[in-house]
Amino acid sequence: GQSFDVVWSEGALYQMGFASGLKSMKRFLQPGGYLAASEAVLLRGGRLPREVWDIWEDEYPAITTIGNNKEMIREAGYTVLGHFTLPESDWLEEYYAPMEKRLDLLEKKYAEDEFAMEVIRYSRKEIEDYRKYSDWYGYEFFVCRSDGS
Repeated sequence: GQSFDVVWSEGALYQMGFASGLKSMKRFLQPGGYLAASEAVLLRGGRLPREVWDIWEDEYPAITTIGNNKEMIREAGYTVLGHFTLPESDWLEEYYAPMEKRLDLLEKKYAEDEFAMEVIRYSRKEIEDYRKYSDWYGYEFFVCRSDGS
């Protein structure tokens, strides 16, 4: 039941869909408990460039704006206490740079394995897409308080 003061979830609630994940986490929180969660978001409203939609269409078509996510949070029975967009440097320097080094090694090791090479190509495309379109999407970190049971 409601036994936790805090639930911390980075980049995981989307597995259930953000709205469903918010509702699911509520059952673990004591009334007045806190949820800290990140979510992939569109950083701009309006019409997306086709290339950006292509990136998210298969991966996570439910991606939406920060404002829409804040509304989902309120509808799930939380108060948004604060939120911020993870900086590009977190992705480019802390996540993608080490990944690229590892991909270089894996590419040599698995050059004859077509499945492995497909995974490597997909990972490189993800990095390149982020470099091109990081002003359109990213991750938002939300801190919320449960409004009760």
